[in-house]
Amino acid sequence: MGFSIQRIRGSLICQQNPMNPTDNLEQQAETRHLADSIMLFLFAWSIRTLHTWCIQMAPFFTYKIGDADRYDLWARDIAGGNWLGTEVFYQAPLYPYFLATIYTFLGDSISSVRTVQIILGAASCVFLMNATKNLFDRRAGIVAGVVMALFAPSIFLESLVQKSILDLFLISALIWLCTKTLTSQSKRWWVWMGLSLGLLCLSRENALILIPVVGLWALLRKPIEGSTLGTSRQKLGACLAIGLGLAITLFPVALRNYYVGGELHLTTSQLGPNFYIGNNPEADGTYKPMKVGRGDARYEQTDAVDIAEEAMGRELTPKEVSDYFMSESLAYIKGDPVGWMKLLGTKTLLMINATETIDTEDQYTHASWSILLRSTGMIFHFGTLFPLAIIGIWLTRRDWRKLLWAHMMLIAFAASVIGFFVFGRYRFPLVPLLIVFTGPAITMLYDQWRDQGAKMVVRYAPVVLGLVVLCNLPIVDTTEARSVTYSNFGGAALVHGDLEMSETYFKKALAIKPDNVWAHNNLGVLYWKRKDNYKLAEMHFKKAIEINPDFDSARSRLERLKSETQSQ
Repeated sequence: MGFSIQRIRGSLICQQNPMNPTDNLEQQAETRHLADSIMLFLFAWSIRTLHTWCIQMAPFFTYKIGDADRYDLWARDIAGGNWLGTEVFYQAPLYPYFLATIYTFLGDSISSVRTVQIILGAASCVFLMNATKNLFDRRAGIVAGVVMALFAPSIFLESLVQKSILDLFLISALIWLCTKTLTSQSKRWWVWMGLSLGLLCLSRENALILIPVVGLWALLRKPIEGSTLGTSRQKLGACLAIGLGLAITLFPVALRNYYVGGELHLTTSQLGPNFYIGNNPEADGTYKPMKVGRGDARYEQTDAVDIAEEAMGRELTPKEVSDYFMSESLAYIKGDPVGWMKLLGTKTLLMINATETIDTEDQYTHASWSILLRSTGMIFHFGTLFPLAIIGIWLTRRDWRKLLWAHMMLIAFAASVIGFFVFGRYRFPLVPLLIVFTGPAITMLYDQWRDQGAKMVVRYAPVVLGLVVLCNLPIVDTTEARSVTYSNFGGAALVHGDLEMSETYFKKALAIKPDNVWAHNNLGVLYWKRKDNYKLAEMHFKKAIEINPDFDSARSRLERLKSETQSQ
C-alpha cells in the first residue's frame, strides 16, 4: 500500500497535537510535576499531623519550655502592640514576630501554631523535591522529598514552639530558588534568593555566613546558555538583585536596632556571648550556661551583661558586651591552640553524630509518646542521612560546576556550627542541603546495584559502613538527655501550679540519672514551695550543691530555706 510504520506513527502523533507535539509533552510534564507536589505535600502533612495527634495526650503537650516560653512571652508583647520594642535584639527576632502574626489572626493556642508549622514543614518537603528534580531527575527528587517527609528530627522540631521550622522553610526555599537561577535569566529569582536569605539570617544568625557564599557563586557561576546578556552583565545583575532582597529584609532591622539602641547591629548583639559559650577553657562542644543553674533563656542576656560589666567595672553597651566575650574567646584560642583544635574535633564529631544533642527537651522522650516518631527515628536520622549525602556528593562529582553553590553552602554552614557549639536544632539547617544529595545517592546506588550486583556492593560497602559507624559512635548519652527533659517538664509543671505532676517528672529524671543536679534543685524548690517537707527540700538542695559546688542558686536557696525554718 506504500505506507510505512514510521509514517503511520507520525500521522498518529500529529492527530494528537497537530500544532506542536512538544507542547503536549511539556503539558504532560507540568501535570505530572503538579501531581508529584500535591501528593508529597499531603503525605508530609499527614505524617506531621499524625505525630501531633500521637502526642496530644502527653501531659507536656501544652508546655512551653526554655526558648519556647521566651518566644511566647515576646510574641504576646508584640501582638499586644509593642511591635518596635525597646532595646537591641539579643535573640533572633523573626520567630517571635511570626508567632505574633499567628496570635493576631488565628489565636494564641499552641494548636494554631502547630497547624501553621505543619503546613510550612510539608511545603519545605515540596521545595526540596523540586530543587532536587531541577538538579538531577524526577526519581531523585521524589526520593529526596520522601526522605525529608520522614526525617524524624524534622517531625519532632516542627511540633515544638521553636524557630527550627522557619530555618527549614527558608533554607529549603533558598535551595529551590538557587536551582531556578540555573536555567532562568530572570532577575526575580535572585531577588527572591536575597529575600529568603535575609529572612533566614533573622531566624538563624549564623546564616549570615551564606551571604558571601551566595555572592561569590553569583560571580563564579557559568553563564546561562543562549543568554543575550554578556557574562559580566549577568553576574553584576545577579549580585545587585541579591543585594536588593537582602536590603529589603535586613536594613529595616538594622535601622530599628540603631533607633532603639543607638548602635548598628545587622541582626542581634549576641555574637560574642554565643562564640564564647563554644570557645572557652571549660567548653565541651555543647551548650553550657555562663552561670551554673542559669540555663533558662530568660537569664542568658542578663547573665552575659552582668559578667562582662563586672569584669570591666562599668556599664557596657550591647556591642561592648559582645566585644568583651569575643576578646575572651580569642585570648583562649591564642593561649591554647592545641586544646582549641581538639575542641573543634569534638564539635565536628558531635555535628555528624546520629544523636540529636538536647536543648531543653529531647526527641527520644517525645518518641515514647509517638509511635510514628519512634518508627521513623530508627532509620531516618542524621546517622544515615550524612553518609548517604557524602556518597551522593561523590557520585555527582562530574556535575560539580552546577552544584558548586550547594557545596559551598554546606561547607560554610557546617563551619559556622562547629565554630560555635552544637545542638540538634543548630545543625538542623544542614539537613535540607544534605537531602539534596541523598536523593541522587539512593537512585544512583540502586541503578548500579541493579546493573552490577555484587561488584557495586564490594565497591561502596566499606565506605558506607565506615561512615555509618563514624556517625553512630555512642559519644552522646541519650539517658542524660531524657533525664534533663523530664526535669524541664517538671519545671514547666511547677510553673503551671501542677505540683503533683511536677514531682512525678522530677522523680523520673532522678530515676534515669540520680546525679541530675537540676532535678535535685527543682525538687528542693517544689518541697519548699509546697511547705510540707522542709527536710526533703533541704536534702535535695544539699545534694545539688554536693554534685556541683558552684551551683550558687541552690546554695542561696538553701540559706533562705534555713533562715525561714529557723524563724518559724
